Amino acid sequence: MAVNKLSSPFGPYDSGTYYLSDGWDSAWKFAKIQSAHQPVVVNIMGDSISVGVNRSYARSFGNQLAQYLQSTYGAYGDYWPTSYGYLGSFGPWSSAASSAVYTGGGPFGEFLYSSSLAASALQTWTAPYPVTAMDFLWWDNFTNSATWQYSIDGAAGTTITNAATAVNFIRRTSVTGLSYAPHTFSWGWQSANAACASGGLSVLLPGATSGIYIARHGGPGASTQWFNTEPGDFTGIASVGRGLTGLPTGAQLSIIELSANDINGGLAIGAFQQALTQLIRGLRRAQFNCSIAFVITSYPDGTIDDASSAAAGFANQTTAYTWHQAIYQIAQHQGCAVVDVHKRWGATPFAKGFLPSGNLHPLEAGQNDITTAIQEIL
Repeated sequence: MAVNKLSSPFGPYDSGTYYLSDGWDSAWKFAKIQSAHQPVVVNIMGDSISVGVNRSYARSFGNQLAQYLQSTYGAYGDYWPTSYGYLGSFGPWSSAASSAVYTGGGPFGEFLYSSSLAASALQTWTAPYPVTAMDFLWWDNFTNSATWQYSIDGAAGTTITNAATAVNFIRRTSVTGLSYAPHTFSWGWQSANAACASGGLSVLLPGATSGIYIARHGGPGASTQWFNTEPGDFTGIASVGRGLTGLPTGAQLSIIELSANDINGGLAIGAFQQALTQLIRGLRRAQFNCSIAFVITSYPDGTIDDASSAAAGFANQTTAYTWHQAIYQIAQHQGCAVVDVHKRWGATPFAKGFLPSGNLHPLEAGQNDITTAIQEIL
């Protein structure tokens, strides 16, 4: 959909909502044509806002965008991470007993592990649609041949033994030959703490040979630092030779909604810009000229605006603009787009019905408006 571009000293804008570097979407334009004949990977990366905290994952802009893209250009498959953002009411994964998220490595951001040694399932994924096969991505970080099991639809478990020497390898366990149905996948039955560090499930729609593959990343608490620790691994660069062919790397389009937790944590601007730059370069090494759009969500200043981020425990509301400016600078230098929802909603996000008065997590109308704003440039 065309965007009315207005001139500014920094580049084309539309009513303050958009910054569109010339040619930012060249890869995406070509990918849309390709999607009729082959798979096209789209990354949707974000924090709690992207997965619908305060509403539901179903109504989050992340899920609405995924549905829009797959309904428009065809559906090829999905990557469903196992982290907090996609648990329970926020996605098809259940919560995991005695669990924590490790964010220090891996090709797709964070991994979830558990210390529980219970002889039972620790976490279950229920397919949101019929599937006939799935790939479970997990992190083998043990050297002592620890074991764990997975189960399909509650059947007897299949035992997986960790490598005795190949520590810190990302591995894939494939399940094929399933009947056409919305199956469940469970993992657990560990012989040692964190024998299985769960990354997520890659699922291809039965019979699909083209269309959009949605790779979801992040969740509540996500920041640029989650993906800055191992940017090469995250984008799949370091996965070469690890048997991960076919998993979601090399995205032609990446939509990145990350800044709120960096602002709240007071991450130094230099470190913030470095993280964004490394992420961009990693994505574009995996896929040359990957089209990248940053989404800046509302971070209201309660001393002026009719909503307050501080009321929900978020700090630095009066200086949030410095991180926002950093995103613009990186986007201008790296040829990316910016969808500035903070500007779009202005000082009255509560009156507009987009935010509650004391929280920066959008209401359903806000999630809908973020979706609309992003769709305008796709």
